[in-house]
Amino acid sequence: MNWLQSSCALQGRMHFEEGIPCQDKTFSYYNNNTYIIALADGASSAEYSHYGADVVVESICKYIAESFDELLQNSDALYVKTNIINYLIGKLEQESIKRNCEINELASTLLFAAVKDDKFFIGHIGDGVIGYLKNKDLKVISTPQSGEYANTTFFVTSNKANYYLRIYRGNTNDVSGFFLMSDGSSNCLYQKKKKQFSPVIFELMQQMLLIGEAETELLLKENFEFIIEHTETGDDCSISLMCRETKYLKPHEKTLLIEKCELFPIEVLKINNKIAY
Repeated sequence: MNWLQSSCALQGRMHFEEGIPCQDKTFSYYNNNTYIIALADGASSAEYSHYGADVVVESICKYIAESFDELLQNSDALYVKTNIINYLIGKLEQESIKRNCEINELASTLLFAAVKDDKFFIGHIGDGVIGYLKNKDLKVISTPQSGEYANTTFFVTSNKANYYLRIYRGNTNDVSGFFLMSDGSSNCLYQKKKKQFSPVIFELMQQMLLIGEAETELLLKENFEFIIEHTETGDDCSISLMCRETKYLKPHEKTLLIEKCELFPIEVLKINNKIAY
């Protein structure tokens, strides 16, 4: 069954005011019957982290597309994680030569989700959050990681990153979608204490089946511009989604008119202020 993918990354208010590029990056990829989404949040303290984030999201997607079966079947989790980090470090070293900088200046977090046939492979290092849609329930897969000190986290370039990288493997039975978000987005769409996601995420997935990937990206951009403008978060905001048709997520021809009216027009998300708890 085909999966649809859509992503968005927007510069936060603080970065705009300070002239700092958007350090959140996303990438979607399909190859070898494997669907992959990835998201990275560049370290605010690293001058070239936006380049590093770009490198890791594209590199991890292409690596997983070529190695999905091996990654899924290898029972040695540390070996798998070490290979992933070593591959990414190799790509970042190339970028550091290109940018004439230290590799730590390319530091970023990394979140990714990949699906092939009826299996998934997911990874996460750093802050941000990963979730999935099972039936009609939005559930947490991986919560933000905190570093040794307050307001710190781990990065692909961190010492012992292979130990901090989390991986999750399993079956997609009853799973309708996966989603990744940076800490800027999770501040508005995820309630940490209760580990609950905003229902907007379900609505965005349903809309993607109705209007397609390209239109959903425009929808995401419009709503994240609203988040940045009307909430307290000043950070970059990014999200990446992938979903498929199930009895809970239905395409255009299987959706009742009243259900479509509940989802459209786009402005309904703003009017109801569903982005905030």
